Amino acid sequence: MKKRLIQCLFNGLFCLFCLNLLPGCTTAEDELPHSSANHRLPVGASSTDFLSSDTYTSLTFEIQYPSGHRPNQALMDNLKNMSEELLNKPDGINIVQTEISSLNKDLYTLSDIRAIEDNNRSNFTKGGNLSAYILIVDGDYSVNNNSEHKTLGLAYNNTSIVLFQKSIEKNSGKVGQPSNRLLSSTVVNHEFGHLLGLTNNGTEIQSNHHHAEKGAHCTSTNCLMYYKAVTDFSMSDMIGLSSPKKLDAQCRADLQANGGK
Repeated sequence: MKKRLIQCLFNGLFCLFCLNLLPGCTTAEDELPHSSANHRLPVGASSTDFLSSDTYTSLTFEIQYPSGHRPNQALMDNLKNMSEELLNKPDGINIVQTEISSLNKDLYTLSDIRAIEDNNRSNFTKGGNLSAYILIVDGDYSVNNNSEHKTLGLAYNNTSIVLFQKSIEKNSGKVGQPSNRLLSSTVVNHEFGHLLGLTNNGTEIQSNHHHAEKGAHCTSTNCLMYYKAVTDFSMSDMIGLSSPKKLDAQCRADLQANGGK
């Protein structure tokens, strides 16, 4: 698979720049003065909140999906395993799922994604519990959607991720492709890495491993945060024997310096 199948940071930064210009953002700052009460901040802005237990001692992932696109168990298991391995959350990490209505669109814009979250998200940061939102949509992303490029996932706010299930399904489960469970797990873990501030986008680097030409990505080809992590699969990956790549030692050191395990 030589095509690049994922674009996360470049779209993310563009979208976040636009978000900062749009009116109508609401926050819960009256209830919770800490920054993560505002779920409309740039990607990486809540990295310390995710990693440390100084302010939030537990984490809840709210996953919402349209009918027929419930996430597979491997995605949830791999996301929770990654979180328990990296985050200091002594009061636990939980995942809640909700089926929601679909917009039934072939292409989803960022405005569509924001509207779905606004209309459906029910779990927000409160007290000592930090909330993250993962949306699954049954279409493709409207930006850079062509035969040479497919966006599989996007970290678009400080606590928000979207997965483009149609694109994931097109690029998994067939001969020469990774399994759906591996590809979806890799995408969500990679995007969650961006919420944690990787690479050099909210979590300061401790060594020189920031891939400056590829945005917030790691230079190590063996790292989950390498910009082609979603396309670099081996034969064992193709037949479903592997788990998503892990963070390399340099990315782990960055997270530890920012409050992680």
